Amino acid sequence: MVRRIDVSPSPKQVYWSESGSQVVLALEENYYLLNFDADVVETYLQQKDPSAPVDEDDGGCEEAF
Repeated sequence: MVRRIDVSPSPKQVYWSESGSQVVLALEENYYLLNFDADVVETYLQQKDPSAPVDEDDGGCEEAF
């Protein structure tokens, strides 16, 4: 998981920019525009141990957005 983002109510739609550097979480009455840093995610994934068990409480890569 890149990052867990808790918003309420749940988004109705999720829109990614063509470049993949921004995402919009569209809710019923408002929206969130987030910037995505792919380089940070790449570094995060390289540091993870692929044989380690999945941690359900892991918040993911906090710096991704």
